[in-house]
Amino acid sequence: MHKPAKEDFVDSSPIMRMGAVDKTEVNKMKKWTIGTLGVLTMLMFLPATSQAATVKYLKLTVMKAKLWPSKADGRCWDICLGKRYKLPARGNKDYQKYFENEEFRKACTGSKSPDAFVVLKVGTTTFMTDKFNNTCTPEFKKNGTYISKEFVLKNDGKVPFTVEVRDNDGAANVRFKSDLMGSFTAGSVPAALLAGKELTLKSFGQVEELVIKGEIVTKTVSDGCDGTYKVTVKSFDVKATKSNGKAWDNKWLTGGGGRPDVSVKFSTGGTTIQTKAYKNTVSASYSKEYNNSSSAVVVKKGTVVKLTVYDDELRSKETIGETAIGDACKIFKGAAGTYTFSNFGRVNNVVIAYTKMN
Repeated sequence: MHKPAKEDFVDSSPIMRMGAVDKTEVNKMKKWTIGTLGVLTMLMFLPATSQAATVKYLKLTVMKAKLWPSKADGRCWDICLGKRYKLPARGNKDYQKYFENEEFRKACTGSKSPDAFVVLKVGTTTFMTDKFNNTCTPEFKKNGTYISKEFVLKNDGKVPFTVEVRDNDGAANVRFKSDLMGSFTAGSVPAALLAGKELTLKSFGQVEELVIKGEIVTKTVSDGCDGTYKVTVKSFDVKATKSNGKAWDNKWLTGGGGRPDVSVKFSTGGTTIQTKAYKNTVSASYSKEYNNSSSAVVVKKGTVVKLTVYDDELRSKETIGETAIGDACKIFKGAAGTYTFSNFGRVNNVVIAYTKMN
């Protein structure tokens, strides 16, 4: 029987195919492979990085209007003691021609003429401009700039679209009621607005003309504060006595003049930072000596953040103050920053710093 020679056993692994390899090098390569697999496994379980999202908005700018100076029944828009003006027939393509008629000019002059404002409704979102008093030809400008509103563009603009022009009845900045001058409704946002052009609506109700301009605006918005942050408790400041006026500690036994031994506990998302106690002081900033004042913290929108400040006793802790924030996103804003917890219990403030890691 053939006795297998050593060369009959062939190892097809990449390491062995390289030829004679020192055993030390083989062990190094194995350790490197195991270490790499370990790192990859850890990365699989890290929380996903919060991504920014791109959102499209439809910016609508209300520019100007040309209005008929009376209601459909001939009455003035505002009080004119029952007077009816003999207005020219409607349908003139040149609105300025109407002002050649003396009755039209009178009807468009003074407090009896309309106090117009515009209501825009895109989908379920409604916006209302300021009102512009006593004019048939309002320009919808505020502080020299046309009034505009950005609407989140949903379903590529295939949402109900409505424009109303109304006459305000009431004192300045008060709207007791209003009269509809004209309305325009469409099943979707008009194509001209989606193309960034001006849309001129003509002859609806008692409105001769209304000009609106559209513009598509793209913004990058954060999808919340989710991620992993390095959080550091930076400093604290507490009141020198308890609420009953007594010292925190026994002045004679501790030798600290009754001042507290302050420690801070920060917790959120299952992670807790518990600092060492600063002896006999009411305020301090943390240094490298107190290196347990920092930790990586996993943050998600809606996570509760709790902060408690203690006076550390020999065998127990006495609470100086505690507070909570219902949503971590109120604290963690942006890639880095600080947040101050203020005025809770007998605590003046605690400052934390944070840096986003992923």
